[in-house]
Amino acid sequence: MKKLIVLSIFFCMLLSTFATGFAIASVDIENNHNEKDLKTDFSNLPEAQFSDQIKIIYPEPGYLYLYQLNPIQMPIVTNLNLGIAVVIGRTLTVETMENDFYYAKFVATKMFTEMEIIRYDYQDVDGLNMDMDISSGFYFVSVYAYDESGQEVDSDTIKVFYIRTGRSDFGVWINTRFDNGELITAPLEIGLSEFHSMLETGETKDFKASIQNQDDTTVQLRFTRTKILETQENVIETRFNIDTSCDTTRDYETNLEVRFPFITLDGGQPSDDNDPYFSARVGYLSTGLPEGNPNGVNTSFYFGRDSIEDPAVFRMKLTPNSLDSSSQLTYYTDYLTVDELGNELFQRRFSVEFAPATDLTITTIPREAKVQYDFGESEGVSTSIAFRAEGGLFDDIIQRFSVDPLPSYMAFDLTIIGSREFLYESDQTYDVRYSIDSEQNGNL
Repeated sequence: MKKLIVLSIFFCMLLSTFATGFAIASVDIENNHNEKDLKTDFSNLPEAQFSDQIKIIYPEPGYLYLYQLNPIQMPIVTNLNLGIAVVIGRTLTVETMENDFYYAKFVATKMFTEMEIIRYDYQDVDGLNMDMDISSGFYFVSVYAYDESGQEVDSDTIKVFYIRTGRSDFGVWINTRFDNGELITAPLEIGLSEFHSMLETGETKDFKASIQNQDDTTVQLRFTRTKILETQENVIETRFNIDTSCDTTRDYETNLEVRFPFITLDGGQPSDDNDPYFSARVGYLSTGLPEGNPNGVNTSFYFGRDSIEDPAVFRMKLTPNSLDSSSQLTYYTDYLTVDELGNELFQRRFSVEFAPATDLTITTIPREAKVQYDFGESEGVSTSIAFRAEGGLFDDIIQRFSVDPLPSYMAFDLTIIGSREFLYESDQTYDVRYSIDSEQNGNL
């Protein structure tokens, strides 16, 4: 009886939402007869298009999909000729029935905002399917099929009302973007057990990724427990090394996302779906180069694991495999922790701009507002560097360096809290310009 009451309330809310949406859209059309309003009018968007070549078979209009239960037919929705599928779950899964296509593009377009979520699937061995991590709302979900020359062959579109519950599944993803184009997200086959195993063994694994062309990039990945400094023993290292054959005379970007329950960092097992979790990201943006270098970049991101509310220490390390006088990279990292109720506990974002890219390690201790810079094997190079932190005491403060030339060894150590000192050392004389810019009330 309780289930029937819940479903009845749900359908009433659903129909009420439809009526409100259609009414708003109708008013928009009457007052503004332009193309944009027609696009945001849910009822005026094209009906689902089915073809003989590619067809979305899941979800199907007229059915309610509730987690992993069997689909429930909705006569009310069918009789009103709404032509919509209702999905309730953690992610929106889209499955297709298709012929032999090279790859497919999945697009979820949200009503009113016209925000688009785009994903690609090159793995047509098991069919062209996609799990889409989107927020709740009304969507037009489309799939576009392409041949080997990149020409669109066919497409199909359905209407979906999606209600997201809980948070996204845990895992590891690689995101890539080429020549300011669309962001492509590809999940790696690393689940909880695989992540736990890699942490325990420190094993390095290779994966293929696509930046410009399919599988044109090799990713070397490692997760391991380690220690840095003399006092920070409980640290996690994420190593993300890239070797790509894409055209690096054009801009390209790649990053790694990792999201798992926080308890796994110490070898524990999640107890339920509401375990607190961490999310880490590391990657870089390469500006197009005349000579097409560098094509290989090694990165590492370290964070403390003693407390979910205070990581204690971060370290960012970047090593270009080849240097060019005109190379420009922006290296960035993100770290986020969330409690069992979905509340954010800790968040930091760091970015470093290089011109040209050099071997550099940055270590920061948030509670002391301490930043340490160590320059590696980039002797003789003239470079400019800008380091920015978002969140905490260094929020919106930009530290800039111009060094000409880099000695074989050089280190800076800036501490704002406690000793309040700026230390530097080197093995030889050099010219350096250092400045701190702040966007906090216009001054530091």
